[in-house]
Amino acid sequence: MPDPRPSKYAVSLPLLTIVVVVLLIAVFSELFLVSQVQGRWIDSDSMSLSDREQELLQLLGEGVIGERSTLTPIHDVTHWFPLVDQIGEYVYGSGKRKGSMRTDTLNWVQRNPKSPPGSQEGGWSLSTGKRKVEYLVQQDGNLLLPTELDLSEGVVSVFNPPEPVLLEGVEPGEPQISETTVSVYDLHAPSDLKYTGKLQITYIDKGAYEVTVPSGTFEARLITINYVGKVGPAHVSATSIAFYAKGVGRVAYIRRNHISAFLVYNKTTQWGFLLHDFSPLSDRSGDAGSQENPETPKTKP
Repeated sequence: MPDPRPSKYAVSLPLLTIVVVVLLIAVFSELFLVSQVQGRWIDSDSMSLSDREQELLQLLGEGVIGERSTLTPIHDVTHWFPLVDQIGEYVYGSGKRKGSMRTDTLNWVQRNPKSPPGSQEGGWSLSTGKRKVEYLVQQDGNLLLPTELDLSEGVVSVFNPPEPVLLEGVEPGEPQISETTVSVYDLHAPSDLKYTGKLQITYIDKGAYEVTVPSGTFEARLITINYVGKVGPAHVSATSIAFYAKGVGRVAYIRRNHISAFLVYNKTTQWGFLLHDFSPLSDRSGDAGSQENPETPKTKP
């Protein structure tokens, strides 16, 4: 039968339990300290790029996306998307339009679409190419999109609450999920409501990367926004991917839209754009866009 007497090398169960507990506390303390140094807990799944996102990033072309970088999260959106009158020249990164140019223009406007005539509730008008105009506003520190004009389709889309463009204080890897109601009006008859619907929006800060585009190499934050829902008879699936560099704004971005209705209409558009040149319109000194505080710009004459 086994010898019931304790060996001089035996360790008592209570002592072993204490040792294990102390080791576990040390491990978790180390993890906590590391996360505190980084300033956040990171969800590795949310930080990783999905297969779809990796596929879309190929639209930017080769040699654009470099290694992961270390940048502080976005805590002032105007540092990452300067709200000044400006012109950005972008080049198509791939596809049949590769190498051709497109101009994005940002200007202060005194009244947003769908605001009452005479309203002083202004915002920023972002014209992307010749077919789309996005109206941006800064609210509670966030950059939001309440209204969008699609000139090719002849419609005005109003989002309530506004869509996110850049959110402040969002930790990398933390999905920000929201829902917006979409109202689509005829551009030439603003009171004519054509469609309504809802979109679920998932906004994620995917961390920082080194990005090389024709205008230079930048340390940039990667923001992905996914949209899923139904507007009128159409099912909508869209993805926005953008790299933002401090003091410049979007240095590379991708927009993919997919719309289908009743299995008879199916349209997908997707393009990648690389910043070629960035020009703040400094000759407009004294205008709204040149003010130090973009939240309270002066009205233009």
